[in-house]
Amino acid sequence: SSAAVAMVLTTKQPEKGMKISGIGWAMEKASSPAGIHPLGLAFQESMKQACHPFGTPDLILAHLPGTRNGNLAEQSAIDAVFKSQRPITMGSKWFSGHALGASTAVSMVWAWKMLAEQCRPMLTPESALPSLPQSVLINSQGFGGQATSILLENV
Repeated sequence: SSAAVAMVLTTKQPEKGMKISGIGWAMEKASSPAGIHPLGLAFQESMKQACHPFGTPDLILAHLPGTRNGNLAEQSAIDAVFKSQRPITMGSKWFSGHALGASTAVSMVWAWKMLAEQCRPMLTPESALPSLPQSVLINSQGFGGQATSILLENV
């Protein structure tokens, strides 16, 4: 499947909405065909960069590619970075499919609905939000092992 998203980014502080508080990027050095290290080393690095010095977000919108190795690697990375303070983690593949280059933007729209519009997302049996988040970390991974993380906060 494919997707397209358009958005306007500005450096002007909004009165209400969300702001980008952190961005992280890293590249895997793994030799697997998908470029994913079993411990999700690139995701570990990108999440640390995005969350420094903010700390732990309320929610992670994970990439979770739908493959056993990819899902386990990202979950291992989240566990390694956040340890006992692991945030609630949700994936978007179940409704967005493989949006390829637009997967980050699709997740940003989902985060916007929660942060700025205070809309509760459709819940799945695996994930229940006790309250709407004030901060969301979005993970995305591309072919060859590149990982990005973007931290968004409610304003």
